[in-house]
Amino acid sequence: MRRSVLPLVLALIGLGLVGTMVRSWVIGYPLVPRVSERIWLARLTAEWEAPSIALEVALPRETDTQTIRDERFVSGPLETTIRSEIGELRWLRWIGTGAQTASYEADIAVRRPGAARGPAAGPDPARWRQTAEYPAVVLAAMARLLEGVPAAEVPRRCVDLAADPATLPAVLADRLQPITDGIPLAETLVLCWRAAGLPARSLQVLPLRSGFYRRTEALAEVFVQGRWLLADPTRRLFPITPQGRLVWAIGAAPGVVGASSAPVSWQIELKPRPLTHWTEFAQQTASQASFLARWSLFSLPPNAQEVFRVLLLVPIGALIVAFLRNVVGLNTFGTFMPILIAIAFRQTELLTGLTLFFAVILVGYGIRTGLDRFKLLLVPRLSVILTFVVGSLAAMSILAQRWGFHNVVGVGLLPIVILTMTIERFFVTAEESGPKAALRMTTSTGAVAAVTFAILSWEYLQLVFFTYPELMLVIAGGQIALGRYVGFRLSELLRFRRLAEPS
Repeated sequence: MRRSVLPLVLALIGLGLVGTMVRSWVIGYPLVPRVSERIWLARLTAEWEAPSIALEVALPRETDTQTIRDERFVSGPLETTIRSEIGELRWLRWIGTGAQTASYEADIAVRRPGAARGPAAGPDPARWRQTAEYPAVVLAAMARLLEGVPAAEVPRRCVDLAADPATLPAVLADRLQPITDGIPLAETLVLCWRAAGLPARSLQVLPLRSGFYRRTEALAEVFVQGRWLLADPTRRLFPITPQGRLVWAIGAAPGVVGASSAPVSWQIELKPRPLTHWTEFAQQTASQASFLARWSLFSLPPNAQEVFRVLLLVPIGALIVAFLRNVVGLNTFGTFMPILIAIAFRQTELLTGLTLFFAVILVGYGIRTGLDRFKLLLVPRLSVILTFVVGSLAAMSILAQRWGFHNVVGVGLLPIVILTMTIERFFVTAEESGPKAALRMTTSTGAVAAVTFAILSWEYLQLVFFTYPELMLVIAGGQIALGRYVGFRLSELLRFRRLAEPS
């Protein structure tokens, strides 16, 4: 006789919720932790081949939408100095011998902005009204173009002129041609605004997305009615919000300039760091002597905390896998393989990870098909497949690095042994049920891994479960309840739908 699991499920869920509320009341954590800002790790790396170097690196600066929390420099024997110019410009200078690479790192907190920049801070915006660097004939031509335009419409009119200089009259176009040809659209827009007497400047920005960047995007902004308004002259958009962009430098300079003896290659890596309330909660826990505070996960070393932020979400991933297999009816290679693949995707990103997953399975299937004619024993055969899988991943990483896909370097974290067993199961399924069935199972595995990856990457969920580990009892209750499900799977209802039709 099967016993009812309802009392056990309710007891686990009740204990988890009560423990969460008690911890919140004793230590003072909010019941609903919120993620108010995002921390981005920005790392600029410069490389050169000359024995000596003298170069300058444009550094990010604090604005009303971003704050620099920490800065670090790795330059070896090189002399490192920082200088700030009037007008919010910052430069890092490396000079010396004995090194051929140097890097700069910054932790930058990015807040959600409004529709426009807030009031200007720091130097007087009038500093950005100077026109000494522009030829007088060009300034006069620009000013003549704006004659008769209402003052309120001048910023928009300049955006249109900069985005489509071909619309200029022939005489003025001839005068502007030698200047504008060598100036990006953002600088042309700044020139137009300054010719109208408005403070304006160009910005070097990066998209707030994980990745590696070898160039910045040039935008421009103008100071109007006490606010800096941002414009994208390439797309003819004005005003636009700085949301989704990281301001790397103010001015027309790219990331690295002033190499004295040899070309310098450089790239900027951006990577999010979910901090927000982590530090606040850790300090709040450390300041108390209660039992729950002493036995909190915030008392662990920082490296261990990083591990458990993801590890505590694995039970949720297991619940999702069980639901998709037992209720939805998706067939996967292995019970928990999608969870392991999803964890590996955190290093390679989702799209790159899925591409590598399918590529490795197909390559391994070809190798397994070739080995089948030799009738090898199971363990030696798996060893051969494992060897070729590692070799294939190494080759893919080298090719991806050459082609600029740096995320593929994290492919080494894919569960190699599990992939080897998956290749064997893919081959057996293809032999017994056909290649289509094997491909369907592979697709289901990738889909479940993608869903699990989305769960594991949810910063808010990481914070909640790390703060209240008692919630794992709630997940355990859901898993036990799901374990007693004996109804039809959704895929079976679809498969046998014709049986419900009247004969």
